[in-house]
Amino acid sequence: MPVQDDFGRPDANALGTATSGQPWTEHAGGFAVDGGTAVGKGGFGLASVDGARTDAAVNVTVVVPDAEFWLVVRLQDDDDYWRFGRAGGGAYQLQLVRSGAVSTPGVQVLASLAAAAGDRLECRTGGVVACSVNGRLTARTTDASLSTATRHGLSTWQSGSARFDDFRAAPVPLAPDLSVTLDAPAAVPAGGSLRATAFVTNNGVGPAVAAALVWTVPTDVTTLSGSTSAGPCTVHPGQLSCPVGDLLPGAGVTATFAATAPLREGTVSLGLAATQSGADGAPADDAATASVLLRTDLDPGTVVADGFSRPDTASGWGSGDTGHAWTTVHGAPAVLESAASPGQGYGLATVESGLRSGTVSVTVPALGTEFWLITRLSSDGDYWRFGRSNSGPYQLQLIRGNGLASPALDVRATVTPKP
Repeated sequence: MPVQDDFGRPDANALGTATSGQPWTEHAGGFAVDGGTAVGKGGFGLASVDGARTDAAVNVTVVVPDAEFWLVVRLQDDDDYWRFGRAGGGAYQLQLVRSGAVSTPGVQVLASLAAAAGDRLECRTGGVVACSVNGRLTARTTDASLSTATRHGLSTWQSGSARFDDFRAAPVPLAPDLSVTLDAPAAVPAGGSLRATAFVTNNGVGPAVAAALVWTVPTDVTTLSGSTSAGPCTVHPGQLSCPVGDLLPGAGVTATFAATAPLREGTVSLGLAATQSGADGAPADDAATASVLLRTDLDPGTVVADGFSRPDTASGWGSGDTGHAWTTVHGAPAVLESAASPGQGYGLATVESGLRSGTVSVTVPALGTEFWLITRLSSDGDYWRFGRSNSGPYQLQLIRGNGLASPALDVRATVTPKP
């Protein structure tokens, strides 16, 4: 019987019994039921429930994120388990805990995603451990450690504000399950190079027979080319076909796409779909799409512009499209996959425009708990910023002397950020 828990019971100082009838075991620290959610009590908390199967799809919704929280799978005992979540306020990651310490198995990181309220986490434990955020495959491993364990659950560390809801552990379909992850730039120059990479994996418990990948783009995207780790692709108008053969459980292929973007304004829709000769156990993740903005010539009067469409950097953002150099004030920002990455912790970078007045704008392709557009910076402790804090709505703030000032603001709308 699948485990299901909506925590919709009276508040209690322990998790008690799941909605579906299985008892929770609290291995360390503790959790409470509060307002229809599971809440960590602070310190180190670890709780699990027996799903009675070694192959399972384990899910939970993160109602409120905190600095460190985890979805736990394949728990053998208090000191040995897999966990997927975040540590130190960083991006989502997959870790193996052995003998109470973080081990270093071969984990493939497929996406760097920041946590946000409402995230739906899932880890599948069939032939692989494959974990996703809101349906996007984020990390996977073929490491067989703890593959006979049937307990799954939740964990926190010094994060008494973290809240979870709608926990579920259900059998993985006894079938192949192809899953597609697509990474494409947020924007490219009109008429410039358009490139993307993808990873397709079989997260199911049966082989995917005669698997194939199909890239699709508008017909005005030209000079298409591509390949996979299994071989070349065949070019058709607006399409690339890539046979990859049979994929055993846990197996995967990488795929690359290259083309020339159309010389026009607007966007390009880039899609990738995975097919096989039989039925897929979970077809919802068999395809992925990305919308790529086409950047045209700069508007008259533009002084500073940067699309970050350059090779990845290890440190700093370098110089933008108009030749202006970025200055790193705090942290370790970098260019990653044709986007500006702020790095971990507190990051602040600026560029000199030479103007005291004007329009400053930026596109946010992926959300984080806190991010800001900076303007009128006079020093590293004095500037205006517009963005979000603690996963809240957009707001305008003044920083003076490294502190938050309280000028008179006219708030016209409450807008929730979205990519």
